[in-house]
Amino acid sequence: DVKMLLQTAIKFADLGHVTKVFAVHQKWTMCATHEFWALGDKEKALGVAVSPLCDREKDLNIAKSQLGFFKFVCNPFYDKVADLLQPDAVPFVTLQANYAKWEERSREHNISPSMNA
Repeated sequence: DVKMLLQTAIKFADLGHVTKVFAVHQKWTMCATHEFWALGDKEKALGVAVSPLCDREKDLNIAKSQLGFFKFVCNPFYDKVADLLQPDAVPFVTLQANYAKWEERSREHNISPSMNA
């Protein structure tokens, strides 16, 4: 099915940063986080409810939000793809290493927006 193949390719592109080395993945994470916070700022200015993860004053635990992102979005998607391809391929191994890094950071403390690597 061509449509499903194209949708999967777009999903790969959208989530691809989770399979990059942690420093690259972390930069993309912070870009997305700042976009979320900008949305939250606009929502506050309009007087509407702030979307989840979009409040720059409350949603500061980046590691915790990333763990949820991996657990509910990235891992299920890439697990299926890895099963079809090669489970020990570098992108899938890197994804798991990044998840472990976020777990480690989550245990250490809340991560500030500047997140020094």
